[in-house]
Amino acid sequence: MRLRTTLALAWLASSVAPAATPAPDIVSVLDRARKAPGEFAADSLIRLASLETLDKPKRIELLEEAFRRAGESKQPLKRRVVITRVAGPARFLARAYGQDLDGLSLELRAVEAVLPLDPGKAREWALKIPPPQVPQAACSDFQTYDVDRLYAVLGQVSRQAYTARQAEGGDVLRLLRPQIAALTSPGQAGPAAEMLAGITIGDRDFQSLVEDFQQALRKMTGDDRSFTAAETGLGTQIEALVHACQRRSISTLPLLEGYRLYLVNHLAGGRCADDELLRPLTEGTTVTLLGEVIDPAAPAAIQFFNERLHVSPLLPLTETEVTPSHVAGHAVGLEGCQDAGCKAASGLYAGLFGDDKGGLLTDAQRRTPEWRSALEKFLDAVSQGWKDGAGEAGLRTFTEKCEHYAGAVELAREPADKELVTRTWLDYVERAGEVRGTPAVWFLPIRQILARVRLDPAGMQKVIEDLRRRDDPVIALYLALDAVAPPSTAALLMTL
Repeated sequence: MRLRTTLALAWLASSVAPAATPAPDIVSVLDRARKAPGEFAADSLIRLASLETLDKPKRIELLEEAFRRAGESKQPLKRRVVITRVAGPARFLARAYGQDLDGLSLELRAVEAVLPLDPGKAREWALKIPPPQVPQAACSDFQTYDVDRLYAVLGQVSRQAYTARQAEGGDVLRLLRPQIAALTSPGQAGPAAEMLAGITIGDRDFQSLVEDFQQALRKMTGDDRSFTAAETGLGTQIEALVHACQRRSISTLPLLEGYRLYLVNHLAGGRCADDELLRPLTEGTTVTLLGEVIDPAAPAAIQFFNERLHVSPLLPLTETEVTPSHVAGHAVGLEGCQDAGCKAASGLYAGLFGDDKGGLLTDAQRRTPEWRSALEKFLDAVSQGWKDGAGEAGLRTFTEKCEHYAGAVELAREPADKELVTRTWLDYVERAGEVRGTPAVWFLPIRQILARVRLDPAGMQKVIEDLRRRDDPVIALYLALDAVAPPSTAALLMTL
């Protein structure tokens, strides 16, 4: 945090683009964007469309092009890391997916951006987005799928892009009904309920959507990883929908019956053995079920339903109803540093910030020739001794190496040391051909380096020059894009 604050102050003090040469013009950046792979093209077009110096028709044109190009993204849906309380690639992957470079997120970003410019276009594009086919997650997965933004954007469109007459005439129903009827994943239930609770629509159409929703809840089963990841917040989201029904004098019994069956289907089904890693810690809390105190790690959904949602003639959830049929399976792929090369590099990395007595090195100690020598040994161990794997193992190695490089940049105090680490890091990322198949993961380190350049232009001047010499078209695109449509300081800090 201390480093981020220092960098932010450097950025605010300079308030200039990190370039000694004239900034590229919008036309040249647009040309680069159109030649880029789909996810980077769409992301760049959305950024360019945010420029208020462009007239409204041009901004809408760019957003429409972005909406079309979004479908070319290699990843159709956003991933969500749901187990983060262990070492390994989880933290890096969570930030990578947070860039919203998947196809659905890019389409939704375009719809959000066009909504204040042309509500009619927002309606038109939203109607073109098909219900997502969300795959089930296995207990071996530490990731699920994140489609929350879909329902948030649909809610915005339903409220802002339709007149009262259109809403009463069934137009909003035609937008939302296909999406609600097609719900299949526990990860969709909460954001869909939240959207329904906030829409402005006639009572008859609202009741029809709630009926579709509770029918979908009844059919959901068989995905404990997604269910456990979503269960903490779902109760309150269902409660908000219940209150919305009550305000309209619509019976809530069918909805609560559907939710009760949804809970029983999942709680009494097969459960993952490491579900406790997904739940927040609630030390000192006790839960009473049928007069007995149960483990506070037990699903909070049981208590919430019994105390806040169940109404006659529904019965409270009973112990026999929520006893799992079997418990088995753990997430895999979360393990950190396993091979000898990784462990050797990690040991050398530890020497960059701490001494052999357990103390932390001072800034002055990290400016010495001895520290530079230790840095060079560390970089050599990462690039030479630490071998890359293939497939999922290769992806994990990529995330871990990038975390080590990022840490070394933060630790370095001399510009020459920052330059050395960054150049080595960029060389590695550019060579990581297989990882390009997961663009959000491959691109995150590039975005992190670009963020450091903008936050510390004086200290990273030679890095800027090195970036300009790179042949990679994606690096060239974003270097130019940052000069024309610079990200906010908050966005830069969120990247690191």
